[in-house]
Amino acid sequence: MLTQRFIVETALFLLFALPLSIMDARKFRISIPFTILGIAGFLAFRLISYPSLKMVQICLVSSATSALVFFIARVLSGNGLGKGDIIYGILTSLYALFFVNLVGIAFAALLGILYYLFLAVLDRFRKSEKVLRPIFAIPFVPFISAGAVLARIFFG
Repeated sequence: MLTQRFIVETALFLLFALPLSIMDARKFRISIPFTILGIAGFLAFRLISYPSLKMVQICLVSSATSALVFFIARVLSGNGLGKGDIIYGILTSLYALFFVNLVGIAFAALLGILYYLFLAVLDRFRKSEKVLRPIFAIPFVPFISAGAVLARIFFG
């Protein structure tokens, strides 16, 4: 159900998510200062809209969990995930909050894997090779954004 709160929060999130996703898709880099501005803006919005100690705790736990999950993914992928992805994950956690954010991360991973496999198959047919050996990077911020919005729509 689309509530007014959901629409306002999603609009605020997309104000930062869309430019950062386009940036990542084009250059495989995002603006860290713009991401931090988004974090500060969303944190201020959360605390003004819901001024309570519980909201502060939820924001801190969500941000720390998201940063930890993306940091672990960075380590396991041999630095395949950039520092910008970790910082952007904090912004996403303030939008989706704890449980929904974890679902959003799972959606992002699934979307990223499907996109990577699609490109790998496409690459295989272009090169007419029998072995599937894709060695290329994909921008991950657009998938993090899409995963967060999908998780909010279905779970939050």
